Amino acid sequence: MKSHTSIHWSQYIKRDSTTDIEKLENFRNNNLSYGLDDFIDDNYGKILFEKLIKELKENYVLKFFNNKNIGKSKSFFIYKNKIIHYSHLFFVKWISILEKKIDLKKDINLICEIGGGYGGLIEKILMISRPKVILIDLEITNQLSYYYLTENFPDLVIRKFNFNDTKNFKLSDLHGIDIAILAPDIHIDKDIEIDLFINSRSFSEMEKKTIDSYYKFINTNISDNGYFLNINRYIKRSVGYNISLFRFPYGHYWKAIHSDFAWHQNKIHYLLCQKVSFKNPSFKKTIQVIKKNTLLQRKEDFKELIKNKLPNNPLKKTIVLFLESFFYIAETILPYWLYVALSKIKYNIIKNTY
Repeated sequence: MKSHTSIHWSQYIKRDSTTDIEKLENFRNNNLSYGLDDFIDDNYGKILFEKLIKELKENYVLKFFNNKNIGKSKSFFIYKNKIIHYSHLFFVKWISILEKKIDLKKDINLICEIGGGYGGLIEKILMISRPKVILIDLEITNQLSYYYLTENFPDLVIRKFNFNDTKNFKLSDLHGIDIAILAPDIHIDKDIEIDLFINSRSFSEMEKKTIDSYYKFINTNISDNGYFLNINRYIKRSVGYNISLFRFPYGHYWKAIHSDFAWHQNKIHYLLCQKVSFKNPSFKKTIQVIKKNTLLQRKEDFKELIKNKLPNNPLKKTIVLFLESFFYIAETILPYWLYVALSKIKYNIIKNTY
């Protein structure tokens, strides 16, 4: 598939791309993981931990942690000789839902995670099951996931591919490899059938054309009755216009397995679906619920923008207020493609106004 770098991610590409071991050793406390890692303060982190062990039991939660701090994060505490990374508590909760719905060891032989960052979520899955894995992300991020996963799993065969290594990734390329880390412009052959696709919190940071491209890939390469875990913001505008979860191009051939607010993240939705061979009208109802939640969040985000994020200069404030108000209405009455096209013009105007 072709790589389309959004406005959101273009700022991270400008960062120093490095294989310097000292920087990699500290990537979770320097700017290399900025935008990929959540820093959670000690008080809130311990509250989350207490809530999680009450919901899932202590033994279950602790099996996802060890005494390693790869990348030297500063957002953790030590409990029973294990390093509890606060941001990873969300991963544990997400996986607990997966395990209730899917037999990971029996039914999942190949996982593809799109935009998985430095590999924290897939690390947790590999601690309880050992499917083959394909990771797709930008080159700077792939350096981090390669380092992070290699340090965590020295027994696994992990290989990182970029476009110079191969333009087409084939089924034979998976032989002898446990984890393949790919640049997004590498084409993945349609003969590679993937049992579980995952995207967590990164589709909403991509442009529409990129999301469409990934959905085409998912629909082409998913195995019969395969699964897709989508954990994303209801609405986000970091690409210059609103990216809304309910607009993601699923089509009709899906069944919702679990659909709800993400754990302790009410701006994010957790949607686990299964591919089916028939048109499923009930899936439309799932999307309608997501749409309702999205519109409520859109209203709150607009209020926040108007209240706190306007320039101080009166003229500039008037310009931005007019444009934002117009596009708040335009999104609901214009065809989405036209709204997107006009929003790109608006983005440049507003960027030069602040």
